[in-house]
Amino acid sequence: MAQAGKRSTAGRRTARDGAARGVESERAWLAAIVDFSSDAILSKTLDGTITSWNAAAERMYGYPAAAAIGRPIEIIVPADRRDELQGMDERLARGERVPPFETVRLTRDGRRIDVALTMSPIIDHTGAVVGASGIGRDVSERRRAEEALRRSQAQLKDFVENSAIGLHWVGPDGIILWANQAELDLLGYTQGEYLGRHIAEFYVDQAAIGEILQRLRRNEQLNNYEARLRCKDGSIRYVLISSNVYFENGQFIHTRCFTSDITERKQAEIVIGGQKQALELIAEGARLEPVLETLVRTIEERSVHGALASILLLDAAGLRLRHGAAPSLPESYNRAIDGLIIGAAAGSCGTAAQRRRAVIVTDIATDPLWEGYRELALQHDLRACWSAPILSRDDRVLGTYAIYHRQPRRPSAQDLQVIEVLSRTAAIAIEAKRAERQERLLIEELNHRVKNTLATAQSLATQTLRGNASPRSFATAFSGRLAALASAHTLLAHARWSGARLHALIEEQLAPYRLPDGANVTIQGDDVSLEPGAALTLGLALHELATNAANHGALASPAGTVEIRARVGTGPDGRRLALTWRERGGPPVAAPPRRGFGLTLIERGLAYQLKGNVVLDFRREGLHCTVELPLADGAANLMASDWPGDVRVAGQVS
Repeated sequence: MAQAGKRSTAGRRTARDGAARGVESERAWLAAIVDFSSDAILSKTLDGTITSWNAAAERMYGYPAAAAIGRPIEIIVPADRRDELQGMDERLARGERVPPFETVRLTRDGRRIDVALTMSPIIDHTGAVVGASGIGRDVSERRRAEEALRRSQAQLKDFVENSAIGLHWVGPDGIILWANQAELDLLGYTQGEYLGRHIAEFYVDQAAIGEILQRLRRNEQLNNYEARLRCKDGSIRYVLISSNVYFENGQFIHTRCFTSDITERKQAEIVIGGQKQALELIAEGARLEPVLETLVRTIEERSVHGALASILLLDAAGLRLRHGAAPSLPESYNRAIDGLIIGAAAGSCGTAAQRRRAVIVTDIATDPLWEGYRELALQHDLRACWSAPILSRDDRVLGTYAIYHRQPRRPSAQDLQVIEVLSRTAAIAIEAKRAERQERLLIEELNHRVKNTLATAQSLATQTLRGNASPRSFATAFSGRLAALASAHTLLAHARWSGARLHALIEEQLAPYRLPDGANVTIQGDDVSLEPGAALTLGLALHELATNAANHGALASPAGTVEIRARVGTGPDGRRLALTWRERGGPPVAAPPRRGFGLTLIERGLAYQLKGNVVLDFRREGLHCTVELPLADGAANLMASDWPGDVRVAGQVS
């Protein structure tokens, strides 16, 4: 029995020793796991004293185990995290497991690191909580990467949302899925008003959006596709669309569309193109109406708010504005304002013509300038009108350029600049057609004058031939008379056949007989502009007087002189010219026994063609001729009283 008891005791001892060795082995195995873990593993008592510290904890926090064990856990907890530590310890003391969380810890050298922690209570064999264990992992690199990603995403979002270029997504069904702020600002909508609607609702040209969607569904890429979009306020913006489609596994998810606003550039192109077309029409000699209509349509096409434009022309009297071009305004309105009298309160156009500067009416319904025309404008749904005068190169009003709107509206600086540019182009067109009309009238007048001149030359030849038997004497007399006629023509041509100055006419006819110092010919008195017919007839008469003086009178002697004096007065039948020819210092003069062609031309020609009176007085000291004839209405003259005394003309007319 005793032997058996001994064997039983030895067996129990062996079992206890084996169990102890097993526990030790398990502890060694667990210690090895803890020690070789890549995560920092530590333990502490409930009062916060560190009781274990693995190699990973040494690497992560910088403290060797010997320097950490026995010290308070606060050595690795920042001051701003102590409250967090207290709350966690309270939960651990109750035996609660703390869910994994991320926090900040301190290293031995004072660096703050981001740590992911898992904390668990340590319970002894009696079930009492005696401490806590923690597993920590340094997540600083991950947090830095996450922060960099977050910043990158925020920057990307900011770039997309606040880009100067409009961006939007459209689904395969054409519904708008997303748009950035630039897109919303461009069209004037909020997100709630824009998203969820079909993109076609915002396109002016439905064919354009249909083509865009078809091409995108075929996976084509659009680059700078020009289109027109309608804004919330009804205005139109010109844009360039660049877009492609985002596909997943071959399925159309959404488009990626970039919208670039090119309205200002497009407006400038429209103005330049319209101006170029108008100038080409002017150069081709087109009628005025299509030129003005081109300029009007240019303004209308440029407008993003649906403007209506017109050009009115000032009549010859300078009192009324007449229809020029207004293809988009109601015809009844155009008829109603045709013949508008300009004035201080005659709407925008009538007032602009009277003031000779732009008149901007932003609301016809309230502006006093439209008092007399307000009802007419409002009946035709016209609410604003900006008008500018069309001025010629010499600053005369030729007409007005007007822009109407169906809503009260104020022009921008660019609007006013465009009106000024196109007004100048309109002035070029209008002045060119005046110039053409004047040229046509001048040609007609010239044809008429040439016919009359040829008839006069034929008559001169016939009459000269009758009074000159020999060919030589005929040639001399006839060539002199033709030269007189030609010099008068030259004066008239220089003045574009508007008339000829009397003094210049006298100078031309007496030029062959003047002495070098000009002292033998004196011209005094008033100067006056003669109409073409009077200038030709009087020029021939002066030639005959000069020829007679050179052959028989004062100009035949070196000491002889001729004095011509002109006076403009007023008679019962209007303004009259009195012209006296006085010869002195020549051979004695006697009345000829008969009148030759020259004297007959002077006496009868002036009386017949110019309705004048001529008196020839053959005084012994020299011929004295008096001519009186009526002046045409509007003939300009320079009175001798305006001069600094009488002018003695020698070689040129003053």
